[in-house]
Amino acid sequence: MEKKRILKYDIIRIVAILLVIMCHVSAYMVIEYDDPNGLIFQMGNIPNGICRACIPLFVMLSGALLLNESKPFDTKKFYKKSLLWLVLLLVGWLLVYAVFYAFLLPLMKGQDVSWSIFGEYLLTLNPSNYPHLWYMFMCVGLYLMTPVFRLFVKKENVKYVVGIVIAAIIYTFLMKTLNVFMVNSENHATLFTTFIGKFRLEGLGGYIAYFLLGWLFDNFDIKKPYRIVIYIVGLLALVLQIVTIQLVYNDIPTIRNYLSADLALPVILYGGAVFLFITNICKDKTHNSKILSLLSNCSFGVYMIHVFILEIFTRVWLTPDKLNIHPMLYFLLIYVIIIVLSYIITYFISKIKYVRKAIHIK
Repeated sequence: MEKKRILKYDIIRIVAILLVIMCHVSAYMVIEYDDPNGLIFQMGNIPNGICRACIPLFVMLSGALLLNESKPFDTKKFYKKSLLWLVLLLVGWLLVYAVFYAFLLPLMKGQDVSWSIFGEYLLTLNPSNYPHLWYMFMCVGLYLMTPVFRLFVKKENVKYVVGIVIAAIIYTFLMKTLNVFMVNSENHATLFTTFIGKFRLEGLGGYIAYFLLGWLFDNFDIKKPYRIVIYIVGLLALVLQIVTIQLVYNDIPTIRNYLSADLALPVILYGGAVFLFITNICKDKTHNSKILSLLSNCSFGVYMIHVFILEIFTRVWLTPDKLNIHPMLYFLLIYVIIIVLSYIITYFISKIKYVRKAIHIK
């Protein structure tokens, strides 16, 4: 008899990967058409805000799974099996994308190959060179710290964990968001961030809050009145993010770096609400749906492969100038193409005995 799977975990993976692709497609709309008064920017700004729950969902899911007290944990085995394998995957995919950007993509565009780009990609690790592999670097850091988290992330220590999450939100997320008001001005926001920064609480930075929040929301039943408040706050945070970017973009073009970033206050409020909503709707239900299982299992492969397809279609085969259709229809078409082809390619790779490990399907 086939073992039943936990529904909420599979739904979170599927939703997260669909939002990741939406993020990368909608980013083209607000970057290539960066006039906030234009319809394309305005329409692109909406999905570009909605999709920002993608990375929070993935990280919170990792926290829910890796910090689960009910599952035995062996540090040596975890480092040897999970962490080492993640590092090998990272190195392998860095090499693959270095070849793609330095050799394959230029050849497809009729340009000269570039060994300098190949070396830059591998040696400088410039984040702009790999719009999605940065996530694996971040995961390596979280995996390194997981055994430490396992020492104190326990139900009897829930108050301390909540305290750490709140402190991290204030020190990291709130401060980053307030930085938007520091552009060309000196005000109370500047004074506040300067004051908080004096405490040197860098240990509360990064994605730790998401990691711990995933464990909290997955292991504790949040009472309905509190859930409703979290949902409302999350929705307001999403609307605030979209509207503020729309209204302030002309004056502060870097506004998206402050409000749409994973470590911005609106994003953790919105992402946390989405995670809580899915976990509460699904509760502890299980399923044996082959379709859901397949979509969930392929999520990592789709994450790694979709950038290939995005780059090829938007830069070579179906560039905007080659299709005489409205930009909104163009980006909708690209979004569907990327989703469908990414899943198809990942599925067929999963059937190849040894290659399937490259997309983390065992």
